[in-house]
Amino acid sequence: MKTLSPSKKRLALLSLIPALLVGGLIISWVFKPAPFQIPPRPPLPSPNGFDAYVKATQAIVPANPPVDPINDAKRPTPQQAATQYSPQRRRAWIAANATTWKLMDEAKTLPCYSPDIRGLLPTPLYWGQFRELARCQSIRVKEAKTSGKWGEAANLGLDTIEMGLNTERGSVLIGSLVSIAIEAIGQRSIEDVPSHLSATEAKTTARRLETMLDKAQPFSEVLTEEKWSMAASIGRTGGGSGAGIMGKIGSLYFSRAMAETVAMMDSLIAEANKPAGAQTQVAAPTGLTSTLASMNFPVMKRSFFNDERRKSAERLLLLQLALRAYRAERGAYPTQLSQLAPTYLKSVPVDPFGKGEPLHYAVKGDSYTLWSIGPDGIDDKGISIKPKPPQKRPIASINSKGDIVVHP
Repeated sequence: MKTLSPSKKRLALLSLIPALLVGGLIISWVFKPAPFQIPPRPPLPSPNGFDAYVKATQAIVPANPPVDPINDAKRPTPQQAATQYSPQRRRAWIAANATTWKLMDEAKTLPCYSPDIRGLLPTPLYWGQFRELARCQSIRVKEAKTSGKWGEAANLGLDTIEMGLNTERGSVLIGSLVSIAIEAIGQRSIEDVPSHLSATEAKTTARRLETMLDKAQPFSEVLTEEKWSMAASIGRTGGGSGAGIMGKIGSLYFSRAMAETVAMMDSLIAEANKPAGAQTQVAAPTGLTSTLASMNFPVMKRSFFNDERRKSAERLLLLQLALRAYRAERGAYPTQLSQLAPTYLKSVPVDPFGKGEPLHYAVKGDSYTLWSIGPDGIDDKGISIKPKPPQKRPIASINSKGDIVVHP
């Protein structure tokens, strides 16, 4: 039997490559994912509260120099700060921005839906401007607190939280992250307010916040819009089949990549509205055509933590308000959170880091400890996460140990 020389063997192997490519193409075509249509977005409301928020940001009259540390990149000396951050300058700046506050008030009365940015890479400028508007609003909160107008301060802080909830509606994940940051600015600006409220102020503020949270867009809808945005981006990248066999193979690859990305997102969406401890863990996709999906998987998983941390902060604030109303009317705190419903709350909120149980509470004398079990999923009975230097306050991170704790 004649033996082929090494050079002829290489030629024979090379001659098989086209056949293998064609065979692979045929097999891939047979198993090509069924085409699917990306559903259209609902029509934007008219007028749209989102546009009113954008106009509010555009109407901001900046102070030079800034009137508060929250929007001051520099750190003046104590002597400079006494003049620069004086109540007189702060009040004059607030008065100069009457148009901004009017537009913000108008926005919260309108249906609000984010514009379509499916598949677009540039970050719209209005997201950064929304954060600036939230910081400006916190200056109004400070002025109200300084003037002893605690009920007004509470509602101004809730206006900021409401802006975050409203502008998240219809948004992709990056817009949701900005909305979460806005809500955090609002929540932190009034975390010291509940203990200063009258019974009526605390009760009405609690009812308003509970209604806002009940109407909030489920996190699954953020991931759904992110899914279709990712699919649109993949379709835009590999939408053209190109010329020849390589173009066909490229088209098949992107079809599979889109299908696997959508499947991954569907698995995550199915868990998105459950408390962390009740979720079924979704595995990262693997395989040659799973590259795009697996690249996005860690970001999607981390987004769950961001949503759960946001919910824990806002639900704890809600309970603080209801507990304040209860004590102001009855002279003592309840022994159990269930005593708040239905007079002060419709129901006790669930711990977003738990398995479906309510947030946790222990009363001691004329004080209490209120907590979420935090991202480690372990109930430490109200022992708080420790702040990491140079932090002065504990901030929950995805790997934090301990509970997320508040007191009166």
